[in-house]
Amino acid sequence: MIHLNSPLGLRAKIKAPSLKIEAMPFINVLCLAFFISLLSGKYLFAPGLMIELPESSESRIKGSTTSAILSVNQANMIFFEGNIYNLENIEQALSDFVKISSIETPILLAKINKGVDVDIFFKICELAHKAGFSDIQLAANTKHNK
Repeated sequence: MIHLNSPLGLRAKIKAPSLKIEAMPFINVLCLAFFISLLSGKYLFAPGLMIELPESSESRIKGSTTSAILSVNQANMIFFEGNIYNLENIEQALSDFVKISSIETPILLAKINKGVDVDIFFKICELAHKAGFSDIQLAANTKHNK
């Protein structure tokens, strides 16, 4: 018997597609998004970096909220925003940070190892001010060994 609504009776021979939604593709996409965000996030400032901070006689040091953290070890390796720099290429990274930052007056926290030459610290301060940081704070250890 031929249906009048369809030519040659094709509607009777073809199954209607299933409209149910499969959960597995959504679970796969969620897992991929989770692992990408987990592996691409910068959760640690400088993993495995030991900085011996200079000591201060002041028991409480006043400070304000910082926008970025920069660390320098004894080998004069500069760690900033999850990358390693030297004095020649840190200026560009600092100015890029200030450009993309939405903070009006960015403040840089410098964690300088106590064995680092003072000239390096002053050069970093100069480069940070050129890049647009309003203030630079120096991290210090306030514990006293008596």
